[in-house]
Amino acid sequence: LLRRRAQSPTRGAPVLSPGQWSLGSGASGWLSVPIPKDDGDARACRAELDFVRAPASNVVDEYKELIIMFGYIVLFASAFPLAPFLCLISVGLELRADAYKFCESRRPMPRAARHHPLWFTCAHVLTTLAVITNLALVFFTVPNALPAGMPTSLKIGLLLFVEHAVLVARWVLQTLVPDKPLDVLKAMLETKLAFRTLHGVLQAAEAQGRGGGGG
Repeated sequence: LLRRRAQSPTRGAPVLSPGQWSLGSGASGWLSVPIPKDDGDARACRAELDFVRAPASNVVDEYKELIIMFGYIVLFASAFPLAPFLCLISVGLELRADAYKFCESRRPMPRAARHHPLWFTCAHVLTTLAVITNLALVFFTVPNALPAGMPTSLKIGLLLFVEHAVLVARWVLQTLVPDKPLDVLKAMLETKLAFRTLHGVLQAAEAQGRGGGGG
């Protein structure tokens, strides 16, 4: 339930009456309230005005949309090479749309995100499958990609060989190139050590204070 703001003695603004809060009858069912204009009408505080706006989109839905688009790009890049360029244009337009959406929608509640590793795992699986699908499309659908008259069993064997070679090369690159630069890892380690030292100092001071108080 919404709590009506009490009348402020400093501002002298009238409060919202009980009848001014109403539940919308549409399919969305948003709470509606008369929005004050910029002519000095301050009947509702900023928090109340922000609450009646449509909620911001879920972060999971945003990630899901990006993963689906990424999957279409990498899985069938050889079938439609223009797809990455079109997706780049789409993402550029979506950035502006999201900026407008976040400015006009309800301010999202800040929460710690714990699902990022799952999306990284999905992207890793998609890139692995993309190697197989693109090589299969090239070997079995592109004319003159392989010598004419090559048996299907030989094509499958060549496909498996090239696929394993590409996956090994990717694993080597992932091993040699770290996800985080060395200077970032060093700064993170220094920050962690500083917090650990500060925590130890605070614990020692608290123990000393208790010992002194007991004496």
